[in-house]
Amino acid sequence: MAVVYDLFEEQKSELEKAFEKFHAKNPHIYQLFKQFTFQVTRTRDHYAVAAIWERIRWHLDVETNEAMRNPDDESRPLKLNNNHKAYYVRLFEADYPEYKGFFRTRKLTSKE
Repeated sequence: MAVVYDLFEEQKSELEKAFEKFHAKNPHIYQLFKQFTFQVTRTRDHYAVAAIWERIRWHLDVETNEAMRNPDDESRPLKLNNNHKAYYVRLFEADYPEYKGFFRTRKLTSKE
Protein backbone atom coordinates (compact mmCIF):
# COMPACT_ATOMS: atom_id res chain seq x y z
CA MET A 1 0.00 0.00 0.00
CA ALA A 2 1.29 3.43 -0.89
CA VAL A 3 1.72 5.76 2.05
CA VAL A 4 0.30 9.22 1.46
CA TYR A 5 2.84 10.98 3.66
CA ASP A 6 6.38 10.22 4.70
CA LEU A 7 5.72 10.42 8.41
CA PHE A 8 6.53 8.13 11.27
CA GLU A 9 3.47 6.22 12.40
CA GLU A 10 3.23 8.14 15.69
CA GLN A 11 3.15 11.44 13.80
CA LYS A 12 0.08 10.54 11.76
CA SER A 13 -3.29 11.96 12.67
CA GLU A 14 -6.12 9.69 13.72
CA LEU A 15 -7.91 10.54 10.46
CA GLU A 16 -4.92 9.48 8.39
CA LYS A 17 -4.56 6.23 10.35
CA ALA A 18 -8.27 5.53 9.82
CA PHE A 19 -7.90 6.19 6.09
CA GLU A 20 -4.92 3.86 5.77
CA LYS A 21 -6.76 1.09 7.62
CA PHE A 22 -9.85 1.55 5.43
CA HIS A 23 -7.78 1.70 2.24
CA ALA A 24 -5.88 -1.48 3.12
CA LYS A 25 -9.13 -3.39 3.70
CA ASN A 26 -10.98 -1.90 0.71
CA PRO A 27 -8.63 -1.52 -2.27
CA HIS A 28 -11.62 -1.70 -4.62
CA ILE A 29 -12.69 1.77 -3.44
CA TYR A 30 -9.49 3.33 -4.78
CA GLN A 31 -9.95 1.42 -8.04
CA LEU A 32 -13.42 2.96 -8.38
CA PHE A 33 -12.05 6.37 -7.38
CA LYS A 34 -9.48 6.16 -10.18
CA GLN A 35 -11.97 4.79 -12.71
CA PHE A 36 -14.53 7.53 -12.15
CA THR A 37 -11.87 10.25 -11.93
CA PHE A 38 -10.30 9.22 -15.24
CA GLN A 39 -13.75 9.24 -16.84
CA VAL A 40 -14.33 12.84 -15.86
CA THR A 41 -10.80 14.01 -16.79
CA ARG A 42 -11.79 13.46 -20.44
CA THR A 43 -14.26 16.35 -20.28
CA ARG A 44 -13.18 18.57 -17.37
CA ASP A 45 -10.09 20.44 -16.20
CA HIS A 46 -11.24 20.49 -12.55
CA TYR A 47 -13.81 18.53 -10.62
CA ALA A 48 -15.21 18.08 -7.13
CA VAL A 49 -14.05 15.08 -5.15
CA ALA A 50 -17.47 15.05 -3.49
CA ALA A 51 -19.05 14.18 -6.84
CA ILE A 52 -16.64 11.26 -7.32
CA TRP A 53 -17.33 10.08 -3.77
CA GLU A 54 -21.09 10.16 -4.34
CA ARG A 55 -20.61 8.38 -7.67
CA ILE A 56 -18.82 5.57 -5.82
CA ARG A 57 -21.70 5.39 -3.35
CA TRP A 58 -24.20 5.23 -6.21
CA HIS A 59 -22.20 2.50 -7.91
CA LEU A 60 -22.00 0.39 -4.77
CA ASP A 61 -25.60 0.92 -3.68
CA VAL A 62 -27.45 0.96 -7.00
CA GLU A 63 -25.41 -0.22 -9.98
CA THR A 64 -23.94 -3.29 -8.36
CA ASN A 65 -27.34 -3.99 -6.83
CA GLU A 66 -25.68 -5.35 -3.73
CA ALA A 67 -24.55 -3.71 -0.56
CA MET A 68 -20.83 -4.10 -0.05
CA ARG A 69 -20.12 -5.73 3.30
CA ASN A 70 -18.01 -4.06 5.95
CA PRO A 71 -14.84 -6.17 6.32
CA ASP A 72 -14.83 -5.51 10.07
CA ASP A 73 -18.42 -6.69 10.50
CA GLU A 74 -19.93 -8.69 7.64
CA SER A 75 -23.44 -8.12 8.99
CA ARG A 76 -23.18 -4.37 8.24
CA PRO A 77 -22.94 -2.62 4.86
CA LEU A 78 -19.74 -0.83 3.92
CA LYS A 79 -19.96 2.89 4.62
CA LEU A 80 -17.81 5.52 2.94
CA ASN A 81 -16.56 8.02 5.48
CA ASN A 82 -16.35 11.55 4.08
CA ASN A 83 -13.15 12.05 6.07
CA HIS A 84 -11.37 9.76 3.60
CA LYS A 85 -11.98 11.94 0.54
CA ALA A 86 -9.04 14.27 1.15
CA TYR A 87 -6.67 11.32 1.53
CA TYR A 88 -7.89 9.66 -1.65
CA VAL A 89 -7.23 12.90 -3.53
CA ARG A 90 -3.70 13.07 -2.16
CA LEU A 91 -3.07 9.40 -2.92
CA PHE A 92 -4.35 9.93 -6.46
CA GLU A 93 -2.08 12.99 -6.91
CA ALA A 94 0.90 11.02 -5.60
CA ASP A 95 0.20 8.18 -8.03
CA TYR A 96 -0.63 10.48 -10.96
CA PRO A 97 1.23 13.77 -10.48
CA GLU A 98 0.15 14.95 -13.93
CA TYR A 99 -3.34 15.41 -12.43
CA LYS A 100 -2.21 17.47 -9.45
CA GLY A 101 -4.69 20.31 -9.13
CA PHE A 102 -7.53 18.47 -10.85
CA PHE A 103 -9.22 18.40 -7.47
CA ARG A 104 -9.00 21.56 -5.42
CA THR A 105 -7.52 20.85 -2.03
CA ARG A 106 -7.06 22.64 1.23
CA LYS A 107 -4.34 22.25 3.77
CA LEU A 108 -5.01 19.29 6.02
CA THR A 109 -5.74 20.63 9.48
CA SER A 110 -5.92 17.22 11.12
CA LYS A 111 -2.16 16.97 11.52
CA GLU A 112 -1.16 16.67 15.14
